[in-house]
Amino acid sequence: MAKQKVEAFFPKEEEIAMVGLINKEVKVAFSVEKADYGFYVVRYNLNDHLEGIKDTISYKRIDTNESDSKRNRVIFGNQSDAEREVIKSYNQVFNYIQEKRK
Repeated sequence: MAKQKVEAFFPKEEEIAMVGLINKEVKVAFSVEKADYGFYVVRYNLNDHLEGIKDTISYKRIDTNESDSKRNRVIFGNQSDAEREVIKSYNQVFNYIQEKRK
């Protein structure tokens, strides 16, 4: 069986600027972490030097009402899909901030 080709993900310039703004202003970051059978999206807080604070790491969960466990984490089949989800997460934070300012 041939492997399906995955299109590489490259964020747009505006998305990169949004990531920097949220990292600096909100002090929160999202990234991709390798999992056994794919990739996780993780969220963590940043300190004043924009370094990740280890004990604030949380994983994107299937059911947010349940506690974190490997079985309750969203697993993305490839890195590109996980990276798209990272940008989507930043976009959600950005939209939330915009709504609060109104």
